[in-house]
Amino acid sequence: MLVLYFSLVTYTSLGYGDIAPLGPARLLAGIESLIGLGLIAWSASFTYLEMQRHWYANDGIEALPSRPVVKRVRRARQRQLNPRSGPMRGVGHHRHF
Repeated sequence: MLVLYFSLVTYTSLGYGDIAPLGPARLLAGIESLIGLGLIAWSASFTYLEMQRHWYANDGIEALPSRPVVKRVRRARQRQLNPRSGPMRGVGHHRHF
């Protein structure tokens, strides 16, 4: 039972220090603590991203828009600011050379 306790304490990177491994088990305990730290950080970031997706889905907004969507939004905003810019500029206007 002490082995499971030590493993849980090491995996969560608490490291109480009441039990200490000897010999080659020290390396295994160090690896276990690094794996635990990495998986806890990954779990936290994954949970945040899923919650963010849920929050934006309720607002009708895409949480992480793709690159083409961002470009289209920028072009639309630019056209609102300057209606003569864009691929159709100059059409319908007489130009004197």
